[in-house]
Amino acid sequence: MSSWQNLRRLIGVWTGENNPIFLRELACAPNWHSVAWQVGRSTGAALVLGGLLCYLSLAMVCFVSLLHIALALLLVWWLWLGQVLAPVVVREREQRTWDVLRLTPFSAETILLSKAAGALWPLRHSIRIMQGVIVLFAICAGIVSLTNISLLASTNSAEVPGPVICGVTIVLPLVSAAAFLIDRAQHYVLMGMSVLAVSVSVRSVRAARAGAINVLFAVWLVDVSVAGALLVHANSGGHLDGEWLVFLAAFGPTIPYLAELPVWQAALCMAGTLAAREIAVRLLWRWMVRAVQR
Repeated sequence: MSSWQNLRRLIGVWTGENNPIFLRELACAPNWHSVAWQVGRSTGAALVLGGLLCYLSLAMVCFVSLLHIALALLLVWWLWLGQVLAPVVVREREQRTWDVLRLTPFSAETILLSKAAGALWPLRHSIRIMQGVIVLFAICAGIVSLTNISLLASTNSAEVPGPVICGVTIVLPLVSAAAFLIDRAQHYVLMGMSVLAVSVSVRSVRAARAGAINVLFAVWLVDVSVAGALLVHANSGGHLDGEWLVFLAAFGPTIPYLAELPVWQAALCMAGTLAAREIAVRLLWRWMVRAVQR
């Protein structure tokens, strides 16, 4: 399935009713619930943890840029998400209940998506916050695209008619914002699918949790490396600034493409990035479905 189909079906499970696979997964409390409950019961541990968080927050605000703080928060978010999704399949196999689930009238695809939706349900509020942040940066992507329009108007003012520039001024920010939203949604689908693939392939929850961390870092590194290589190649072998690398790791390639490249090069790089990622999502999903059917 494509990235869009995965997202649509996942949201459909959340909004649907009477899905026993989804309800079964909801009954499995996430491991961080028990940790939070134990910390909450211990007044001393709560005070120490609260004081440490306050100290780290103050240190980050005073000595670290906001971009690095955003990257650190995103890193924590991905580690959290990986630990939530990692046990989805392998826990059923450890409990010897996976074959029982396969005997239900639901397809392997529906079981995988329903269990993933159930595991993500406790994170729904933080996911909504992430959606709001992504929308804000999509607006920023639209604003950044205006730099290409001003460059076009200043260099080719005699060749490009005014109505064309006005039309591009309206359309390009909308297209850039949409490209940013598609890029981030596809990236998150790929990361989630990678963790599910780990859960399908290993035989213990402990191995799944460790493997999820490794896979998340590997997919993240490949994604940033490919986008960085495209930027360097499009800039005729120039180097990529360190701040752009941090921004690339935190918010994806859309805004760096728009800021560093002409419109046509940014469009080509964006299309290549989305196409390569979509191929990875489809291949990974096909492999997972076949693996759980064995």
